[in-house]
Amino acid sequence: MSKGKVIVRHKVKDFNAWKPYFLGDDKRQREAGFTRWQIMRNVNDKNETVIIFECENLDKAKPMFSNPSLAELMKKAGVTDQPTVFMLENDEAGTL
Repeated sequence: MSKGKVIVRHKVKDFNAWKPYFLGDDKRQREAGFTRWQIMRNVNDKNETVIIFECENLDKAKPMFSNPSLAELMKKAGVTDQPTVFMLENDEAGTL
């Protein structure tokens, strides 16, 4: 079991229409081991989103992204391109 972060980047047709779909998928997110999330938006394109999930178990999270029901939900939510997913293990942190 490795802790880490999962970062998902994609574009959406309409951020305000997409967001309720994201918020409504919280059960699947918890089942994948996510404990917190943060939504970021590109300052030059408000419909380009980056979601940063904190994850308790990256192995548990992996299958979520190949689940056809997630792809269908993203399509309904208005995701307009292929999401990019980064699964990042905790390695080292520091203070500046």
